[in-house]
Amino acid sequence: MLQKIRRNLVWVVPIIIIFSIVFGLFWSNLTLIAKQPSEEWSRHIKIGETQTNRAPFSYQNGSEIRIAFFNEGEVLTKTYNQSFELLNESSKSVPFTKWDPFYYNKGELIYHEDGELINGNTDELITMADKFYPLENHLFYSKDNEIYQLNPQSKSSTLLGKISDQYQTVVPIVHKDKMYFMAYKSLGFKVPMALYEALPSGELTVKAKGMLKVPISEYFSDIAVATKDNGFGIVAKTDVGRKESRIYSLESSWDNPYLDFNLLNLNDPNTGRKIREAGDFRPYYRDGQLYVIFHATGFTERATETMSANNIYQFTKTSSGIDVQQISNTRYFSTNPLLLNKETIMWLDYGINKKIFISSQNPDLIAKADTFTQTDLTIAFGQTIMHLVKSFTSIYLTYPWIVVPLLFFSILFLFFKRSMDQNLSWILYSGIAVYLIGALLLEEHFFVRTIQVRAPDFVTFPGFPYVFILLFGLLAFFCLMFARRTWSVGYKVMYFVALHLIFLMLTIGGYIL
Repeated sequence: MLQKIRRNLVWVVPIIIIFSIVFGLFWSNLTLIAKQPSEEWSRHIKIGETQTNRAPFSYQNGSEIRIAFFNEGEVLTKTYNQSFELLNESSKSVPFTKWDPFYYNKGELIYHEDGELINGNTDELITMADKFYPLENHLFYSKDNEIYQLNPQSKSSTLLGKISDQYQTVVPIVHKDKMYFMAYKSLGFKVPMALYEALPSGELTVKAKGMLKVPISEYFSDIAVATKDNGFGIVAKTDVGRKESRIYSLESSWDNPYLDFNLLNLNDPNTGRKIREAGDFRPYYRDGQLYVIFHATGFTERATETMSANNIYQFTKTSSGIDVQQISNTRYFSTNPLLLNKETIMWLDYGINKKIFISSQNPDLIAKADTFTQTDLTIAFGQTIMHLVKSFTSIYLTYPWIVVPLLFFSILFLFFKRSMDQNLSWILYSGIAVYLIGALLLEEHFFVRTIQVRAPDFVTFPGFPYVFILLFGLLAFFCLMFARRTWSVGYKVMYFVALHLIFLMLTIGGYIL
């Protein structure tokens, strides 16, 4: 029995090594997929799916967080505690579509459809409205440049005031008990803007007014605002040509409004390179400090390749510059970020279905999300299979290495035929040495430049081609120790070369294509 096992070790040992390499690839894929976006933020936690492009409606109810979103003709409501443990889940059939904005809080459902505000519980018309602005605890709508506040319980409206007809877009902001409205005209390189405050007396007063300006070669494509007790902050994106964009910000006091922008350089926290395609800016103040969450394209590491992806980020100005944090690390297009509370952010991922995710700085949620999900395992398995398929297509790059021992044995056959017939050990060691020397001298034929671009850092350390060639040479020689005595020298060298190439292709080959 033992003799039979030993006789088969020449195949069992390399199979064990191959399975170890494949498992290492799978584990590498899995750990990169399950990697936290940053030390401060948890991995993404899925809380639902929706059909609409809008961020879900969310609100606080004491210590509970409620999230309502549209899906297949229903509004689904999920209630969580501060650790995002699901407490309750309910659904309500609704007559509107995924395109219609809605408000759903404490059983009151109101939606906007075809210029009408409708009571979703009774299907009765509440009032006509040009625009509908549902916030967490406030409902606003506009009609003929007038801004109204709607009481969701009584369905009564209160006129807050009128906004100048020179403006086309209105953005409501609620800070503590104060209500503000930013109004601006269509986007260009000059944008007239005004910030209004709703007074208890029933009128809108202008708190800040002026022209937002950028160089004439740029035009505004996104403007967002946040307020605090003694001032406000504005973040804007401009487009320069088709592919380039720039990000600006300003902060000002209410007493002396200042509307001159500062150009920002937002760099990827992973690479230091400029992040691209930023959008969906959501500024907010925390402890007097301006923070901005947004989506952008930056670096995302995968075990099979290094690539970019669209994820959620946050930046804030510090004394040492601009601090950018990555908040999400998912595979699909992330957008519509929304601040749920001071430590949790929600967003949508655009895949086949629009998934709703959260990430948090809450230590309990960081620990909760630090596990492998079924999706993680499936994706890691798929990436491993893809890596293996690519690996064996790289064999054509190894032909110069194979030619070297073939030439060597051709010369031996001509001049040392008797020694070859006697299977002398010096021929075996010489053949292996010649092959390895050829591989070291011709390493650039297999270790092409694309490996350094696509492979993760733990593969592309300084001198990695020589390390891998020699390391797998030792492993192949270890396997050769179990070869049968009846094997010829040529067969043993072929066995060594084949194992060496298989080990290399499985480990490195997937990064070539």
